[in-house]
This record gives sequence, structure tokens and C-alpha cells, in this order.
Amino acid sequence: MPIRVQREETSILIPAIAVILFLTSFVLFCMYTDTGKRMMDWIQEDLLANKKRTILYISNEQLDNFVTMITSIQRERLNQIISRLRDDELELRGYLNKVISQIESESNTKKPIDKSFIQNISPPPLDEKADIVISYETLVKLELSMVDLYKQIRAAQAVLYNPDMRFEDAYNSTAQMLPVRIVCDAEAIRAEITNTEDGKLKRLQNELHRIQAESRSIQTYAGKLLGFARGSTNVSGGVQVDMGSAEYNLPYRGATLLPDEMVPSHAFSMGDFNALPGRRIEAGADPRTWMFIDTWYIIGPFPNQGRRFVNHKFMPETGVDLDASYEGKDGKKVKWEFRRFDTLQIVPGSGREVVYYGASDIWSDSERTVWFSCGSDDYGKLWINNKEVWTSGQEPKAFKADEHLGQVTLKKGINSILFRNENAGGTMAFCLLFSPVSDGADDFDYE
Repeated sequence: MPIRVQREETSILIPAIAVILFLTSFVLFCMYTDTGKRMMDWIQEDLLANKKRTILYISNEQLDNFVTMITSIQRERLNQIISRLRDDELELRGYLNKVISQIESESNTKKPIDKSFIQNISPPPLDEKADIVISYETLVKLELSMVDLYKQIRAAQAVLYNPDMRFEDAYNSTAQMLPVRIVCDAEAIRAEITNTEDGKLKRLQNELHRIQAESRSIQTYAGKLLGFARGSTNVSGGVQVDMGSAEYNLPYRGATLLPDEMVPSHAFSMGDFNALPGRRIEAGADPRTWMFIDTWYIIGPFPNQGRRFVNHKFMPETGVDLDASYEGKDGKKVKWEFRRFDTLQIVPGSGREVVYYGASDIWSDSERTVWFSCGSDDYGKLWINNKEVWTSGQEPKAFKADEHLGQVTLKKGINSILFRNENAGGTMAFCLLFSPVSDGADDFDYE
């Protein structure tokens, strides 16, 4: 009997050990061999696919209800934004009429402003049966109408500043940089969806997400336009005209409209550029919106005790010699040092009541006009090709990447850049970005 029992235990134990060894070998095979890993991936993908098929298996009635629900929600959101923008558009018209009334009341001839050349591009009211495509297109047109109204306000402010100027001339001279909006995929929105397997439902959902994000961006931009209009006009005191400190002694070149969601404020701001680094601009490269100058030769600090030398021309302003060294703060020698920056905010150095300079260049394959945006913490001054193109206010202030927006013509080849950055105390920084003035034919090449 004992022998028979021992044989039974042995006959059970051996298969169990074999199973354990097999499972262990299989696990090690899957963990440490490429073939095993691929096999596990296939198993997981098959399981996930079966799970998705199970989840998406719904009746035609449930599918219709789901599609109706998500499209109705998006259409209602669009209509709410359109309603808000209608109110903002009406407020902008009120600001425009106020500026024009002030011009006409202060005019010696009492001649009314001629706006007959301006076309009304405000879209008509929405029909109750309008679908998402029409609602989104209406929203985009409404944004363009608000941009045009803001352009008229800026032109009217220019006439108020210069009474001899015609409103039409001021309007035509006002440069503008419109936000680029997506084109709605009408086919995806209006497609008849009968199942979940042909990709039409997924395409519809993706397009609804795109429209939702773009409509929020439009609402934000319109609100900032309105806020800037409010800031440039006031109910009791008339219009505040700020043509920029560097423009008072120059012929009027037209006001400058701010590009995508760039409205100045008194707070620190990196702007909404989403810029990439580089120092070259040429036709035919991959299109990008903004490029920031990322490599600089930096020199400093120079003394500015009590800000007594805020207008003093230190040696770099007489000519950039990268091999030269000069006497800086506390009598110490300073020389140019090459530096590369990963962000658009260029921090040249530190110290209270000091001045630094940054020298760089941008290469263009042809002569072209470009937008440039710059800012500084605190006082800043910018030269391009030895010509002063911007000077900030001298009051201590926070860094704003979109502090100034203007246009400059680059020559073919290398264009020199010199930036002066003064620090009254605390932090200091400056920035310089470029964007082409075109319909997309001229694009940046990033290096």
C-alpha cells in the first residue's frame, strides 16, 4: 500500500512541475524576446479591438440619438458665442461712433466723416434651421466684422490726432494681421452616419472638437479686441491716442492691428506666439507663424546709477565690434559673449540699475516687409540695420513679449540687430520676433 500511494503522488507532481516550468518559460519568452513581445502586443490589440467592438455595438436608433445629441450641443454652444459677439460688435460700433462724433465736434468745418467706402461685412442673423457649418461660418464672419470695426476705430483715432488726414486714407493705411481660422469640414458634419465601423462617426467627433476649440479662440480674441477698444477710449474724457513714442516725429504710416490674440496689458506676458527659434527667413520653407531670435552676443553690465545714464550712448551704440572690450560697471572690463536661448524671453544678465546690449542678425533671401514684435523689462531700444525702429517708455515695467508690434523692411542678405536693455531693479529681459507680411508665400526656415 505505501508503494502504491507513493506512485500516485509522483504521477500527480510531475505534470504539475511540467506546467509550472512551461508557464515560467512562456513568461520569460514574452518578457525577454522580441518575438514574445510582439506576440503579446498582438494579443493585447486583439483584446482591445474586441472590447471596442463590444462597446460601439449599438442600435441604429441609439446611434441617431447620439449623433443628434452631440451636434445639438455644439450648435447651441456656437449660437451662444454668436449672441455674445453680437453684443460685443454693437459695443464696438458705439466706440467708433463716439470717436467720430468727437472728430466732427472738434472740426472747424463741421464736415462729417465719410464712411461710404466701407462695406458692412457683418453677417445676417442666423436662421433657426442653420446647421453647425453655417453657424461656424457666421461666427468667423462676425469676427472679421469686429476686426474691421476695430480698424475703423484706430483710423478714426489717427484722424483725431491729425485733423488734416482723410478718414479713408487713415483706414487704408492701417495695417492688419488677421487670425487664420480653420475651414469647417462640411462633409464630415453633414455626413449620414449609419454605423460605427466606417469612420464617419469618428470624423464627425474630431471635427466637432476642432470647431469647439476654434470657436473658443474666436471668442477670446474678440473679447480682447473689445477690451483694447475700451482701453483706448473713455466715456468722460474722449479718446486716448497713443501712436507709439517713436512715431510722433515721423510721417503717419497707419495704425497697426494686433495679430492673433495679442493685446497689450500692464502685466507680465509671454504672448500667444507659439514661436520657434531661428535667424533665417526665405521662401518655400515650412510655414510657421512666428520666429524668435534665439542666438545673441551679449555684453554688459554698463553703469546706470540712479538711472542717470538711461539716455547715455554706450560704446556698442557707436558700432558693434564683437572683438572689442569696454569699461563696464565698477570699472570692470566687459566683452561680447555668445549665448543661445531656448525661449523667446532673453535674459541678458542681472543687477540693479544696469544696461546690457544684445547683438544678432536675421538673414533674408530677398528684400521683404515683415512684422516684428518686441518687448523689454525695463527700458528697451531696438535697431535693425543701424536704424532705430522702436523705443519703449522709460518707466519701470514688466516684460511683455507683445509690447510693440510693427513692420520693417529687411534687405536681401544679412540684417543686423542691436537691442539695448536697461534694468531699473528686479528682473530684466527683452525679446524680438518676426512674422512674414504675406499670404503664406514667404515662410521661415528654422536653424
